[in-house]
Amino acid sequence: MALIGNAVVIKYLAWNNLLVAGQAADAANHTLRLVVDGVEITPSGTPVEVDDVNLPGMCVLTITAAENIGTIMTLGGLSSTANVTIAPVSWSNSTGTGGLCIGINAGVVVNNGGSNAGSDCS
Repeated sequence: MALIGNAVVIKYLAWNNLLVAGQAADAANHTLRLVVDGVEITPSGTPVEVDDVNLPGMCVLTITAAENIGTIMTLGGLSSTANVTIAPVSWSNSTGTGGLCIGINAGVVVNNGGSNAGSDCS
């Protein structure tokens, strides 16, 4: 689970409804928006296609720590390319307090039983 106030990389798919396939080389045509707990904002990053040959249409966008501040986040948008849609992607953020946190600290797996202090999950 992502943590509020930390950068996160989000994957999304640009789908060509006419070709019934991912749309290659389309990332520059995307207009994206974030919904942060119900409030729409424009993300600062630029989308990048992962691999237009082997994963056509699969794009990534880095959401900055300053943008990833909601409990419930959604990324969506439009493509200016005809017949291409971008399905919204949602994720939940944790405050990083309470709950079980399992992480790696100096190469050692840490199970802190619910206290995030001093682990990679803080």
